[in-house]
Amino acid sequence: MWQYIILVLIFAIVINFNNQKNNEIQSLQQSSQNKTFQPYSKAKKRSLWEIIVSANKAKNYYKDRGITVKGSNKPDSDTSACVGITKSDKDMIITKFAGYVLEYPCTVNQRGEYHIEYNPDNTILSQRYRLNISVVLGQENGSIWWSGNYDDLTNTQGFIIQLISNGKKRSNMPIEDWIKSANKIKEIDEANLIIFRKGNYVRAFIKDLFESKKAYVSIRCDLTQDADLYKLFSPFHDIGNKSRCSASWRLTDDITLGVLRIQSKYAYQFYKIYEELNKNIYSIFIEYPTQTTGKIIWQLIHLHYPNN
Repeated sequence: MWQYIILVLIFAIVINFNNQKNNEIQSLQQSSQNKTFQPYSKAKKRSLWEIIVSANKAKNYYKDRGITVKGSNKPDSDTSACVGITKSDKDMIITKFAGYVLEYPCTVNQRGEYHIEYNPDNTILSQRYRLNISVVLGQENGSIWWSGNYDDLTNTQGFIIQLISNGKKRSNMPIEDWIKSANKIKEIDEANLIIFRKGNYVRAFIKDLFESKKAYVSIRCDLTQDADLYKLFSPFHDIGNKSRCSASWRLTDDITLGVLRIQSKYAYQFYKIYEELNKNIYSIFIEYPTQTTGKIIWQLIHLHYPNN
């Protein structure tokens, strides 16, 4: 008999527990209904039709004004000489770049893009060019262009050079404004550097060019992870991977040269890197927008590098 009594009590407890749970659920549901629900707003995805319509509007914008467009997400390069499985540094890539013509070996890795808009009379309305090319310093042959031989890369430094142009004269105003708002930290005569800091960024300029010609040739490094700029710009560099750097300068009036992803251990040696890259990059220009421009550029090169 007592077994039946125990079963009845257990059954009553289970029913009471379920009723309490149901009441709690109803209470929570009622509470949520009384609150204003704010759904998470996701970025609206465009349909295929909307993409087509947008592209057609852009096309009509040019067409209605008689503007023609030429461009690609690759460099405007002729690589027909680069045939065969093995690349040779004796065969050349020919690249058109903002009115210039460049020539460099097939062993160079290249990427880039260009976009040109032409008026109805075939004059250029606007243009933009970007060219990334690989270079190697420290090879036994003294060239910055890879020979194609992996055995020669043991003690070398590899960089990516980026050339950018929109065909217009580049302004110094942005960098001059940055200098005005930055703090001068120190000068390192033996490395030919003058250093400024603003926030978490430090910029070292080639000292003699900065002072005599107002030429802003610089390497820019971040100072995250408590990087010490005094150790950064030291011949005994010792900050590991705490800083990342890149460099830039005006190669011509209308072309900016950038050096991407420089290891911070090379910051102290920036002047030597600049000298080596600058004179060699000039040498790949084989044609210029006008004969006058070409003469001026070559005069400047021979003044700075009389042995070229």
